[in-house]
Amino acid sequence: MGETLHMSKLISVIFLILLPLSACGAGSNPNPPKDPAAGKGGKWGCYIESSDLIAARFKDFDLAMAGCIEEELRTGAEHYVMGPDKVRHPVDPPPQDLVITPPSFPTGTIDEIYPATTLEATGGEGPYDWEIASGSLPPGMILTVDGTVQGTPISAVGSPFTFRVAVTDINGVTVTDTFSITILGAPPTITTTSLPGGNEGTAYSATILAEGGNGPFTYSVTSGNLPPGLSLGTDGRITGTVGLVDGDRVYSFDVTATDSASRTTTSSLSISIVAALDLTVTTSSLPTGDEGLNYSSQLTSAGGEGSVSWTIVGGSLPPGLALSADGLITGLATAAGSYGFTVEAQDTIGQTATDNFTIEIYAAPPEILTTTLPNGQVGTAYSSSITWTSGAGPGTIAVSSGVLPPGISLGAFTGGLSGTPTESGVFTFSVTIVDDNQKSDTQALSIEVAAAPLAITTSTLPSGRVNDAYSASLSATGGDEPYEWAMFSGSLPPGLDLSPDGAISGTPISNEGSPFLFQVSVASVDGQSIVKSLEIAIDAMALSALVPAALPDGTVNSQYAYQLNAQGGETPYTWSIIQGTLPPGLSLSNDGVISGTPTSNPEPQYVITVEVTDSLGQKSQADTSIVVLDDSTPTPDATLSWTPPTEREDNTPLDLTEIGGYRVFARPSGTTEWTITTDVPDRMQNWYEFYGLAPGVWEFAATCYDVDNLESELSVIVSKEIIVE
Repeated sequence: MGETLHMSKLISVIFLILLPLSACGAGSNPNPPKDPAAGKGGKWGCYIESSDLIAARFKDFDLAMAGCIEEELRTGAEHYVMGPDKVRHPVDPPPQDLVITPPSFPTGTIDEIYPATTLEATGGEGPYDWEIASGSLPPGMILTVDGTVQGTPISAVGSPFTFRVAVTDINGVTVTDTFSITILGAPPTITTTSLPGGNEGTAYSATILAEGGNGPFTYSVTSGNLPPGLSLGTDGRITGTVGLVDGDRVYSFDVTATDSASRTTTSSLSISIVAALDLTVTTSSLPTGDEGLNYSSQLTSAGGEGSVSWTIVGGSLPPGLALSADGLITGLATAAGSYGFTVEAQDTIGQTATDNFTIEIYAAPPEILTTTLPNGQVGTAYSSSITWTSGAGPGTIAVSSGVLPPGISLGAFTGGLSGTPTESGVFTFSVTIVDDNQKSDTQALSIEVAAAPLAITTSTLPSGRVNDAYSASLSATGGDEPYEWAMFSGSLPPGLDLSPDGAISGTPISNEGSPFLFQVSVASVDGQSIVKSLEIAIDAMALSALVPAALPDGTVNSQYAYQLNAQGGETPYTWSIIQGTLPPGLSLSNDGVISGTPTSNPEPQYVITVEVTDSLGQKSQADTSIVVLDDSTPTPDATLSWTPPTEREDNTPLDLTEIGGYRVFARPSGTTEWTITTDVPDRMQNWYEFYGLAPGVWEFAATCYDVDNLESELSVIVSKEIIVE
């Protein structure tokens, strides 16, 4: 027994002291026999002998006090104490473990009173208190303290509802168990109250909808019939092509929707079917045609069902024409005349309709043969003519759109053009010939009238940019073409040339001295020439961020520094990060230096987008990444970085796209042979890491080679002392 007395022990002691008998005093048996039926693990009690034979049982009581004698209680189906009279005195059995008896919760329905269900428990000592330990009952339902689940569920959202119930007996013992209740939604209801009508011989589609219940729903026709050719899918879609019907008719039927809980709802619906209309030919007449010309006209119909096919059932079409099954008359008419014929139209359900037509084919219409006219010149007499083939009669010709050059006129019957131009320019116009049958032909023509004096019309030239292709054309008017252009004085920007036809083209290689002032001359074949002063401004090379896709790796707790590079634009440059973040401990300065000491590497790779802005406001962006290694990861003995070149040895620009790669070199100081030579084929990578170098001072250098494998001279040699710890 422990040294600390529980409250129950103290009460037992006080009770013994207040008895009117001595605690195990006179008359008590100091050594009562043990009940041979007592088993192991039973409770221990104390008996007291008196004239009234009072038997008392005290749990966990230290029976050594007051000289009481221990007596073992039986733990089977019978519980008692044994008195000195050898008589068994019954006592209450010890309490059993508290257990919740799992109930059977019925399925409920929203907005309907739920069958009250009472939870039960065994063991422990009642009465019991019940409560929800976790989770929740369906909204609208409660658990009473006596263990009854009741109420009216108001929502099925979240069904089934899982919750944990706790029961506590009078001694404070608590046990829990988990249960669930399924709540169904409101009974299903078919919401479709009407269906669209259909037409005989046409496709039909409609959908029946239901709400409430527990989806998905399945649909079926439970009485009546759908129109012929239609069927109801289990998804509620009525589809098909309406078959033959005997006049207009309404088809009535019942549809039943069944939800996933096997609850059903039925609704009466109907579909009205309209019988097909009589087939009629609606084309009233056909247009005339012209001999030797293409003809096209479409026959039309109304009523009937489905597609309509057409045939000639009497007479004949004009020679060269044919009727297609879809009613299109086409072809090249080969003979003039009047042609009568009968056509028949038939629909998909066998209805037919016929009609008679006539097509008039006229003699070939006139055709203008002249397609071009000679140019004119201001102040010089002009003479030309327009010719055509005759149709019916000689016909007349006139300008139908546009205008002739001022000073020139057109003869209505002869087609002659004559006069002296008074204005220069290109005059575009159309002429139309009309014959006696009012058949016509129209031809677009133009006359270019040159100005008398030669003049350079180019007043300004577009600016260019270093390393960007440049193209511009000089223009002039007057004189007789072609013109011949040449430089008169000054010079074009380096890299540009002027061709004899007035095209300035090339790729500027420098903007030093911009804008470039010069004079050009143009001469016409009639001996005229003129000089004009012009200028071209050349801007600096386009700004470009020269940032590799991957920057040198960093190492946690090791100092890091890397210079971002750009070319083109106007310095100074300003750098910033517009997307992503650097590893913790690193930062980017305005002048493009990423530096700091990485403090951690929570991410396997840091992807960032950097932006460089020049002094003119030009911007260029590039994506790159940095990997930060653990401080236990081997670090390079040396990292060599360089700035990509922007010029060749002859000072001509070198674009980044012309770089093929780099070659790096390393050797111990004091030696003449490079012991390490490595290619870096990525033009965007301007760094290289060396590993496994022996201790001592090492020298490093690099070269650049272009896409044609032309290699630069060796860079400046740098050195670093390698210390191996």
